[in-house]
Amino acid sequence: MNLSLEVKRFMNNEHMGDYVSVVLPSELPVERSEVREVNRDKYAAHSARNVAENKAKAAAKARERYNAALKQHEQKLAELDEAAAVLDDIVSQQRAMQPELERKRDAYEEAAADYDEKRNIYEVKRESYEAMEASYSAALEAERAANLVLNDCRARLTFSEAALASAKEDGIKHEGLMSSARGETAELKVLSERAREEAADAEKREAEKKSEFDRLSETTAQLLAVMKRELKRNNDAQKAASSAAKEYARASAEHSAAIEALSAAENAVINASGDNKESLKAKAAAQRAKTAAAAAKLSNAETLKAEADSSYEEINKAASKAELEYNKSNELLSACRRELEELRSKTYAASSRASEAEAKYSSASSGFTKSQSDLENNFKDVKNLENAIIESRKALLNAETDVKNRHEESAAAREEMEKARGMMEEKNTVMKQSESVYNSKKAAFDNIDSSYQMAEKDRKTQKSICDRLSSDLRQIEEQLENTGAARDSAVMEAESSEAEAERRRLSVRTINAKYETVKIHFVQQGKGEDLILIHSVGQSLYTFRDLISKLSGKFRVTALDLVGFGYSEKPYYFNYTLDEMGEFIARFMDAMGMDYAHFLGYSMGAGYLLNFAKRYPDRIGKLVLLSPGGITAEMPPSVRAIENRVIGGIAAWMINYKTVKKALGECYFDLTNSREDVCDEYYKPIASSDSKRIIRACIANYNDERVIHSLRDVTSDTLLLWGNEDKWHPIDMADMFRSVMPSVKYVPVRNAGHLAHEEKPERVAQLIKQFIPCGYDEQEEDRMFR
Repeated sequence: MNLSLEVKRFMNNEHMGDYVSVVLPSELPVERSEVREVNRDKYAAHSARNVAENKAKAAAKARERYNAALKQHEQKLAELDEAAAVLDDIVSQQRAMQPELERKRDAYEEAAADYDEKRNIYEVKRESYEAMEASYSAALEAERAANLVLNDCRARLTFSEAALASAKEDGIKHEGLMSSARGETAELKVLSERAREEAADAEKREAEKKSEFDRLSETTAQLLAVMKRELKRNNDAQKAASSAAKEYARASAEHSAAIEALSAAENAVINASGDNKESLKAKAAAQRAKTAAAAAKLSNAETLKAEADSSYEEINKAASKAELEYNKSNELLSACRRELEELRSKTYAASSRASEAEAKYSSASSGFTKSQSDLENNFKDVKNLENAIIESRKALLNAETDVKNRHEESAAAREEMEKARGMMEEKNTVMKQSESVYNSKKAAFDNIDSSYQMAEKDRKTQKSICDRLSSDLRQIEEQLENTGAARDSAVMEAESSEAEAERRRLSVRTINAKYETVKIHFVQQGKGEDLILIHSVGQSLYTFRDLISKLSGKFRVTALDLVGFGYSEKPYYFNYTLDEMGEFIARFMDAMGMDYAHFLGYSMGAGYLLNFAKRYPDRIGKLVLLSPGGITAEMPPSVRAIENRVIGGIAAWMINYKTVKKALGECYFDLTNSREDVCDEYYKPIASSDSKRIIRACIANYNDERVIHSLRDVTSDTLLLWGNEDKWHPIDMADMFRSVMPSVKYVPVRNAGHLAHEEKPERVAQLIKQFIPCGYDEQEEDRMFR
């Protein structure tokens, strides 16, 4: 079969492998319907036994709950009796304290009434005294305020008199300053006007010189332009004269050469004879024409040279004259610039002197104005101070009268306050005596009342405890009644379930054994020794699609769909246990005519292969285990739930496309491998209800402990491959296989997950070829034939 075509058909969702009929043990006597009925009876008996065991456990737990509730009821009853006894003792103590409490309460209330009466009298007298005291304090405060007003009036009078004297002195001083400022201002005004005139004259001379400087600048610029133009003409004439001289020299050289050539030609004619002489004459005539042309060219060049020299001399004279005129104008301009700068300096100095004089005049004028203003203000201040002194003297007289009146009022208020104080102290003494009696009676009452209140608090607390215990007791009695009923019901259900389990066990029939055939789907490719690939539960040979092409160049690779998986038949009578799957591998080899082969097993398929190796050690060569093992705690809950005895069937029935896609995402380290077409190929063979039933049966019947115990009995050389990023079977599990198996080689596959053979097919194939160094090599055969 063409493997590339096979892989292409896989990618097109087709199954085009071969089929082989494999003989399997069966319990079918005649018809499959009978086997189904027997299996249903077995399953019903097994389920009834599980139900009976669960009911028995429930009955035992119900008995334990009833006994615990009964014990709790007895404990709560004892606590309630003890709390009731304590409550009765507290009530007896309260009744004994009641007469003494009433007697002391009456004495306390009588003393309190007498104390309140005495206190009210004292409060009246105290309020009277406080009113007198407040009146006296107000009189003292008024007297103090009147004294302050008097002192203030005296101080203001004194201050006003001193200020008046000072103002008069300032007035005299301001008059002297104003006279001095008036003369200084007149003098500075004259100086300022003179400086202003000098500055104006300097500015006028500067403007005239500036006009002359601008005129010279314009003339100099025009002469500079003329000079540059003449210099350019001079340079051009010099170049023309030089060119004419060169042309003349060249024409002279050509003329001399022509004369020499002509002389040589004529000498040749003279010395020649015969026919040769005519040709030499012709050449001499031609050379004579050339000499005449050279003489004409020399004459012309000489004329041009003379003209160029004459023109150069004239232009050179004009350029010299223009340069002389420019230098003369430039000297005049420089002299005018210096004079202009001197005039500018003088103008600036004159302006500075004028500004300084004006500033001094302004300052002196401001000082004079200020002195004049100060003098006027001083006159006003003197007048105001004289008026203030008159007002202060009037206020002083009024303040002295007010102080005298306030002093008389405070003396009268003090006499009244002293009388009220004496009466208040007398009533205070009587009130303190009554207060002493009241405190004594109150202390006696408080002592016994405190004891009574403590007893009342204890009574309420103990009553609350009794009520809580009574409530708890009622709840426990209800719980006891409920648990008793539940216990009786659970015991009856357990007995009934046990009877039903026994009845179903006795009703199961046995049938005679025979064998049946089943069609198994496989793909075979390559030449050489046989290498059989075993996939895991829930897969098909599609998982080895890339590995087959990598190995078929050296081995005859056979990949099969295990019975019940992929596109192989799914017999109902097959139980999918470890032993039956191991026997199936042996019968598949018989059907394929293989007595001996090397094997690769993946995940749970490796477990089936280990059971086969233990039972048929002579039929197995070298063994490759890829991430071997069963269900682990690291797998997702949707996978682990299939192993559960109660909900496993439901969990298997709920497998869908989304479940498969999520599982593949966890099995790959590189998520780009989890494509839609790959998910389709994985889900398609397990979409039917029969496939989900078989997945449930395989996982339920897979015994990891049994596989581990059989590792020591596997004597074949073993290669253990493990993806170092495997999430479902952590790489630490490899240590257990390495420590138990007698002959094992361990190699981790880097950057690969649980499906290492799909993520790294080249690396896995390379390791297998190195481990099994035999078989057939197509490249070696090609080399031999060449």
